[in-house]
Amino acid sequence: MSETFVTMHSAKALHDQSYEELIMQSNVIKQSLISFTVLFLTGCASLPNVKVQDIGSRKVACASKGEGTPVIVFESGYGDLMSTWAPIFESLSEVTIVFAYDRPGYGHSTLNPAPATARKIEN
Repeated sequence: MSETFVTMHSAKALHDQSYEELIMQSNVIKQSLISFTVLFLTGCASLPNVKVQDIGSRKVACASKGEGTPVIVFESGYGDLMSTWAPIFESLSEVTIVFAYDRPGYGHSTLNPAPATARKIEN
C-alpha cells in the first residue's frame, strides 16, 4: 500500500511540476508577444530627414531638425533605434536643434570594422 501511495504521490508531483512548467512557458510567451508588439510599434514610428552618412569606413544613420541652441542629442540604448525618440523629436525640434542616430550595428548604421580602443577614439 505504501508503494501505491508513493507512486500516486510521485505522479501527482510530476503532474504539478508539468503544470507549473506550462504556466511558466505561457508567461514567457506572453511577455515575448508583448515585447515584440512594443518593438514593432516603436519601429513603425519614424523620424524626418533621416540620412545615412559615410564616416570613414562605416555608415551612420542619423536625423536632425530644428534651429537654435542648445542642440539636443538623443542617445538610444539597450538595442533601441533612433526612432525610439519619434514621439518627442518633432515637438522639441520646434524649439531647438534635435539630433538622433542609430548606434553601430543597429538600424542602418554599420558595425565598426574593428573594436574601439582608447587610441582610436583619441584620434
